[in-house]
Amino acid sequence: MTGDYKVGYKKPPPSHRFQPGKSGNPKGRPKKSKNLGALLAGILGETVTLREDGAMRTVSKGEAMLLAQTHKAMKGDTRAFEVILKLEAKTASSSASGPTGVLVVSGVLANWSSSDLRNWAPFWRGRSACRLMGRAFPCG
Repeated sequence: MTGDYKVGYKKPPPSHRFQPGKSGNPKGRPKKSKNLGALLAGILGETVTLREDGAMRTVSKGEAMLLAQTHKAMKGDTRAFEVILKLEAKTASSSASGPTGVLVVSGVLANWSSSDLRNWAPFWRGRSACRLMGRAFPCG
């Protein structure tokens, strides 16, 4: 039967036809690219090892970045301090009771005494963080 097979338009030779058991699209459809949010979440979720007080500790990259920013703020970096205050303001619960214009302080800043906050006041005169803090952080 193959002898009388005519090769021509829409009639490929038998050696060039689809082989049984082989896909016509071996590489398949390309995978969908991830969006920026998914990429960022994946990167910040990866773990790194830190040495803290002589002990090794494994944390996510996002947590390590926040720790580094907090340490910079504690050393006197005003930009780092402003970033931490803005994060605190964004993450503060909207249902927290208290007067308006007062930042609900949690986390690292919760350990600060009012005198520590007052010591930072000269750095914050006229900045947006002073207006966020209201009476909780007298920027004078």
